[in-house]
Amino acid sequence: MMLQRIVNVQAIINSAQLSLLIIKKGFYFVALSCYITFVLMKEKEQIKTFKLKEGNSKNYFKSLHNVLGGEHTDFTYSFNGNGTKLKMSSLQIMQELELIISQAKFGKPLIMEREPDNDSETVHIYIVYRGNVNQNYNEQLQLLEAGSINSVFIYNGLFPTVTHFPVSSNYNSISLKLSKNVLTQLFPHSSDELINALINNESIAYHTSLPIQMEALIDDILHYENTQFERIPMLMVKGLELFTQIMLSIKTLIKNDTLHGLHQDDYKRLLAIKSFILSKLEDQLVVEDIASEFGISISKLKRDFKTLYDTSIYQYYTHAKMDEAYRRLKSGKYSVKEVGYDLGYTSIPNFSTMFKKIKGVSPKNVIP
Repeated sequence: MMLQRIVNVQAIINSAQLSLLIIKKGFYFVALSCYITFVLMKEKEQIKTFKLKEGNSKNYFKSLHNVLGGEHTDFTYSFNGNGTKLKMSSLQIMQELELIISQAKFGKPLIMEREPDNDSETVHIYIVYRGNVNQNYNEQLQLLEAGSINSVFIYNGLFPTVTHFPVSSNYNSISLKLSKNVLTQLFPHSSDELINALINNESIAYHTSLPIQMEALIDDILHYENTQFERIPMLMVKGLELFTQIMLSIKTLIKNDTLHGLHQDDYKRLLAIKSFILSKLEDQLVVEDIASEFGISISKLKRDFKTLYDTSIYQYYTHAKMDEAYRRLKSGKYSVKEVGYDLGYTSIPNFSTMFKKIKGVSPKNVIP
C-alpha cells in the first residue's frame, strides 16, 4: 500500500475567531488555518517570476508590465491575454495612506518576489478576498484561501515575501500601505500601542482572519471600483472605513492580550512537524512520538500547534487524512474499502462515518 505522490492537495479551512501572529526575523507568511496542507505547483508548467522592490503601487505596476506586458500608468495596470486577465488600480486615500485594488484570473502560474525596502516605518496590509494565492517560506507552499482565517496579512518593509498565483485561480485583493504618521494622525489616543505593535526595527508580519463585518465593506470597494462618477470619493470613504476596522481589531487583540507570537525556531519546527504529519497519513498518529522526534515537550507541541494552526494536532491530522481519501476516491482507481484500509482504518463503517462528517458526503458517492 503505497501512498501516491501528492501533486495537488485541497486545503479545507474552517472559519475561526480573529487572531494575529507576530513573526520575526526571517519568518514568512504563515496561515493561522484550521486545516491547511501543502500545495505543489505542476512541474511541467512554465512559471513566470518577477521581482519588485517593496514600496508603492508604481513598483508593482512597472514590474508587472516588464514581465507580462499590458498597459500601465502611475495609478493603473491592466493585462488581458493567454487566459490571464489582470486589473489593478491605486488611490491615495490621504497623505501616506494608499489603497490598491486587484482583480485577476491567471491562465498561467505566476510568482511575485517582493524584496524588502528596509523601511520599518511603513506598514503593508494585504487582504485576499475571493480566490486563492500561495505564500512561500523555506520552499514550502501553503494555500491561502479567501474566506478563511488566513485572508489578511500585515507586514513591514523589512519583511521579504514570495507570492504564488496558481493557474486558473480567480482572486480579488485589497492592499493598504501606510506610514507611522497615519497612525498618529488618525488614532491619536491609541497611536502608541498601535505603533509599538506594528512598527519597529525588526522584520515582522501579522496574520489575521477577515471578520464578517468587513466583507460588506470589501464588496462595496469592489463595486465602486467598477463605477465612474462616484468611484473616487466612495473608494476613499470605504477604504478609510476598512482600514479603521482593521486597526480596531488589532487594538482589541492588544487589549485582550491575544496578540500571540512565535519565535523563528518554533515556527520552522512547526512547518517540519506539519510535513511529518502529512507523510504519516497511512499510519497511526501518536503525539508523544512527534514530540520525541522533534525534541520538545508534549505540552509545548500542543500549545504551539494550536497557536499556529488554530486546531489540535489530531483534528488537523484527521482532516488531512480525509483530504487524501477524497483525492483517491475521486480518481476512480480505488474502492471505499481500499482507501479506508490504506489510510489505517480497521473499520470501514468508522471510516465512512468520519468521511461523511467532515466532507458532508458518503465516500461511495465521491467515486465517479
